[in-house]
Amino acid sequence: MNGFGLSTEQINFVRTFGYLRLPGVLAGSIAEIDSEFERVIRLHGGDEYAGEHRFTVSPGINGSDLLCSAILDSERLDGALVSLLGSDYQYWNSELSLCNGDTAWHSDSPWPKERRTPGWYRVLIYLDELREANGALRVIPGTHRADDEFASEIHRGIIDASETVPARPVDTWGVVARELPAVTLSSSPGDVIFLSYLVAHASFGGGARRRLLDVTYFPHLAGDALEQLRTANRDRRHTRQRVFGHRAPLLRTASPRRRLHLEQLLEHTPDDGPSLASILGLL
Repeated sequence: MNGFGLSTEQINFVRTFGYLRLPGVLAGSIAEIDSEFERVIRLHGGDEYAGEHRFTVSPGINGSDLLCSAILDSERLDGALVSLLGSDYQYWNSELSLCNGDTAWHSDSPWPKERRTPGWYRVLIYLDELREANGALRVIPGTHRADDEFASEIHRGIIDASETVPARPVDTWGVVARELPAVTLSSSPGDVIFLSYLVAHASFGGGARRRLLDVTYFPHLAGDALEQLRTANRDRRHTRQRVFGHRAPLLRTASPRRRLHLEQLLEHTPDDGPSLASILGLL
């Protein structure tokens, strides 16, 4: 990183390969992020987690003043996001997850052109030391390139035509999922990984209670592209009450800069009561 932004080389890397690991970006605040993650997980029943594949709180950070401040107001993350998505980038959602076992190859966006979400990124913050043998993220570089034949072949080999059921790589290429050629992104607490919604990724060998905080951002949308956000909200059943809650810190403690990055979420999240945006004078 150069100051609080990405270098030209880093921007080239993430646009070419679909991911970027930034070591130590949150090292100064990771202890308090870890503690607050555990508090929020417990608040939502995490003490009863018995090693299921995934236990997720979503939205994850919206109701926590500390997490909103540590993530959404981080100058380092903001600088990287501005470099990648522009100064008017937008926040969509966050999740706090406890994970166990393998995660099959997939991407976070549908692959058919009319349903893709190009430009959307997840910011992944793992709270444990992860290496290849214990569940570190694996990616297939370049599989976010929507008009690339190689990327299309990979996507058709990891998920069925309905985009709902993972396919078995052994049926297409004769190798099991964990043997697909890929890059393993080892990570330590405080590291941050930017991951394109389109890039193929997986993890293998993870033990119980692997902890992940992830946040989704997208570029400021206009015209027909706004349907990406509306569809994402419908699929996740987002409503204003669910996303913003009653006096949730996401909005209550928001600076003018944070509110800029909430603009389109406020405008395009279905209403289930009085308009929060109108009440706050944001629209």
